[in-house]
Amino acid sequence: MSGSRGDSKASVAAVVVTHDPDIDALLLALLETSHQVSHIVVVDNGSQSQLRLVHHLEALPNVTLVKLDENRGMAAGLNCGVRQLAAGGHDHSWILTLDQDTLLHPYAIRTVLSALEFVDARTRQACAVVGLRHKAVELPRGLWRWVEHDRQLRAVGHGFWERRLLITSGNLVRREVAEATPYEESLFMDQVDFAFCSSVRSHGWRTLEYAEVLMDHQIGKSVEVRGTARRYEPGQRLYYIVRNSTFLLLRRQLPIGVFLTQLFSWGGTYALVNGPSAIPRELAIIVAGLIDGVLKRLGQRRYWFLAEPGERRPGRTTPEGTSPSH
Repeated sequence: MSGSRGDSKASVAAVVVTHDPDIDALLLALLETSHQVSHIVVVDNGSQSQLRLVHHLEALPNVTLVKLDENRGMAAGLNCGVRQLAAGGHDHSWILTLDQDTLLHPYAIRTVLSALEFVDARTRQACAVVGLRHKAVELPRGLWRWVEHDRQLRAVGHGFWERRLLITSGNLVRREVAEATPYEESLFMDQVDFAFCSSVRSHGWRTLEYAEVLMDHQIGKSVEVRGTARRYEPGQRLYYIVRNSTFLLLRRQLPIGVFLTQLFSWGGTYALVNGPSAIPRELAIIVAGLIDGVLKRLGQRRYWFLAEPGERRPGRTTPEGTSPSH
């Protein structure tokens, strides 16, 4: 099988989707990734810093930059990267998907693919996605225990668990699966990973996660609320979480426990961080997300209330609320 100890680098290519990244952090992440994969495609979603990206990335070996003229969302960026790799004729068996701020640990890819060799052949052959962990396995707190219960299926041995849901960053996706199962571009951002896992599993593939921490990655912004560290997402991201999780729930691609946990956890933190004055804005965000999810109004939306308190309001949504590609 491709991905053994001797050829792990040759068997993996990577796709990194960016949008106005911290360029120094991105370069550090790309440099480490380049030591572990054969080629990297960076898909930039219309960043204002594209000229700087071109200047810095042209010096990196085996890195291709694809410049999109607007922000088409995470799913569109991933699909574009997969197509670019296919067109380039690269001889890879796996595609590693990464966020712009994800830093692999040294030898992460070799470690996980070497461990996968010891999994029984039937499970290994049915494995479409292998997720890398960004934090140690621990007992989740509060509502997140519900999510862990819904996403964890069974242990398959040698450090691997079968999971129903995996985050996109740090996923090794079997090449033929990535090319045959596109990410859902109408979601724009958030829940793209859960929709992808659900689609892959509906075709009989299995999605595994390796228990060892092999990357640095942060979900949401870390904020301190009443002496406790919490993960925070701004209003725009809260809207997409609510809308897309509602859409996937009704399509039976997201467990009810995951839906409720995301709604109350992200919504609760937003209220705590922004205070009572932001409650009307948050209610508008959540109600709009629920309604649009039920009515299947997807794509990029630009409601005025999605701006953070104190920020300039973005332009209103177009009549269809989607970019031309949708």
